[in-house]
Amino acid sequence: MHVAMFLSNSLRYALSRGLTYSTIKAASAAIFTAHNMAGLDDMTSHSFVQAVCSCAQRSLSSRGQFRKAPLSLDLCMIITVSFLLQPSQCYEVRSVL
Repeated sequence: MHVAMFLSNSLRYALSRGLTYSTIKAASAAIFTAHNMAGLDDMTSHSFVQAVCSCAQRSLSSRGQFRKAPLSLDLCMIITVSFLLQPSQCYEVRSVL
């Protein structure tokens, strides 16, 4: 339970600082290694910890910072009409996008 609480606080910190999922993943790996070296049970495989890690992955990986904007309806129409009129020139349109 303590590991899940620590990782959830780490998630809150990562969200406030703009950090990525690799921060939570590294913390979880360090906790696993420390417990393993001490001969303790693997706490990172507990369902609560896995749920926090899944939430962190969804929250930190899907912020869309590096995603392209979706195609507008107008641009989709232009591409479709271009393809219907001159299919050979669709490769030129694709290279621009």
